[in-house]
Amino acid sequence: MTEVHAVVILERDDYNYFLPGLIAVCDGNKIKKNGYHGAPDLVAEVVSISSRSLDYIRKPVKYEQAGVREYWIVDPLRNVVMVYDFEAVGGGG
Repeated sequence: MTEVHAVVILERDDYNYFLPGLIAVCDGNKIKKNGYHGAPDLVAEVVSISSRSLDYIRKPVKYEQAGVREYWIVDPLRNVVMVYDFEAVGGGG
């Protein structure tokens, strides 16, 4: 197991990058010394008051466009976990 502390840079978007709470990567070949290259298979974000609109509105769109397969929003204030399965609805980039 390799631990990577990396910013997720969306290759299809030169202006946005995110530091998710958790990512899962199925293709180890995309992990390089300087970070992860490509869309993670799973991204999970823990919602805070300051990140609520970003996590619920902006990030799902950006992650789907970048090719992320699944996006989880963990909202401890509402005691909810929302799962966006982009592959199941014909998305996935």
